[in-house]
Formats: sequence, C-alpha cells, structure tokens
Amino acid sequence: LKLAEKYGAALHRNEPVLGFEVSAGRDRVTVRTATNEYEAEKIIVATGPCMRKLFPEYASSLKIFRQVLFWFDVEGSIERYKSNRFPIFIWTGGKNINLLYGFPAIDGQNGGVKVATEKYETAIDTLDDVIHKVSATEIEQMQKHVLRLIPGLSGKCVKTASCVYTVTPDSR
Repeated sequence: LKLAEKYGAALHRNEPVLGFEVSAGRDRVTVRTATNEYEAEKIIVATGPCMRKLFPEYASSLKIFRQVLFWFDVEGSIERYKSNRFPIFIWTGGKNINLLYGFPAIDGQNGGVKVATEKYETAIDTLDDVIHKVSATEIEQMQKHVLRLIPGLSGKCVKTASCVYTVTPDSR
C-alpha cells in the first residue's frame, strides 16, 4: 500500500465496496462504496472473501477457509531468529501436517517467531462465520509441531491471529 501511494494511488480505507459498473465504451469504471463513488480507467479487484458478494456468478467456485497464525517465544536470545539470520521457510510432506511455514522474529525479543499451517478442511459461508479467537486446543496442536520441528523455540505461544483464504476448487 505504501508503494502504491508513492506512485500516486489514492487509498480509501474502511469503505465497503457495494459494486462497480464499466462504461459502455469500456474506458471508465465507476466504483460505488458505502460512502462515495469513484471513477477510474481501470480497477484491480482484490477483495478476497468479499469476491463472492461482488461477483455472485463466481460464488460457487470460491470457498473461504479460516487460517490460524501463531507466534512462539524463543529460548534465550532472539539474535539467531532475526531476519538477517533466520529465513522464511516452508516445510511440506510431514506426518500429521501437510505444510508448516514461518517467518523470522521481526518484533524484538518478546515478539516471537511466526509459524502457521494452511488448512482447507471446513469452508465458511460468510465472514460473519469466522471464529477470530484461537482456541487453546489449536495452540496446543501447533505447540507439538513447533517443539518437534523447530529447535530453539520454547513452545510458549506469545500471540495468535486468524485470517481467511479464498480459494478456487484447485486451491489457487
């Protein structure tokens, strides 16, 4: 977003998009939000889970899945987990877990190392159905993987978050 702004994009946050119309000559697009209308030559639609609402004709081809993110504390100094020493990683094909990924510690000594999986087990109908709270069971399950697979992480979860992925039938 910072880069887009740097090159002249106008950002309008917290304005739900209600729809858009392409002009008859296809040279202008009008975007309607809850608070305003905007015109442009082109638009990029990157709405994630709201895509189903904006493009109902594609709703049956798009599924929404909740994902959970965890940050785990390190044993000792954070130095070996900083971005200049610890890579972004993706691990695939393990027993009881298909994919595990993570990022270096970027939030200092007490910020932890980010670790997550991707799960496509239960689709969500609407964003209202998203459970934002991460359960103790989910934390315990990830602790087991972290302690087994990532040496030096303590298993103490210092932060959690949830988000959603919108995917097509081939998971793209």
